[in-house]
Amino acid sequence: MPFEDLLIEHATFITFDTETTGLYPVASRLIEIGAVRFRMDGEEISVFEQLIDPGTSIPPDAQAVNHITDEMVSGQPGVDDVLPAFLDFLGGTDNVLIAHNARFDMAFIGVDLVRMGLPLPG
Repeated sequence: MPFEDLLIEHATFITFDTETTGLYPVASRLIEIGAVRFRMDGEEISVFEQLIDPGTSIPPDAQAVNHITDEMVSGQPGVDDVLPAFLDFLGGTDNVLIAHNARFDMAFIGVDLVRMGLPLPG
């Protein structure tokens, strides 16, 4: 069924959020992606949650905001492994994506996807 014909009560929603080492996507790095897939009635279908080793230290001001430390991300997968898994979690284009600060989150995700040669989600 085409997305525009999908009734909202039959839609699947995915809310997502990122945590980063700073405010600027080109200079800073992703350190966590979290997402929840759910239905309109609130039924949780699945969860994606992954810390990301940014390959650099997390500045104290970022740690103060997101409470993620260097020790927490040490040994975690890198963004090159996490983003393809996140895209798989997002699934097809019949899901409704929701983000509190979508422009910020998508800027970070987009920079890494472009660097990796992967397409942006629909």
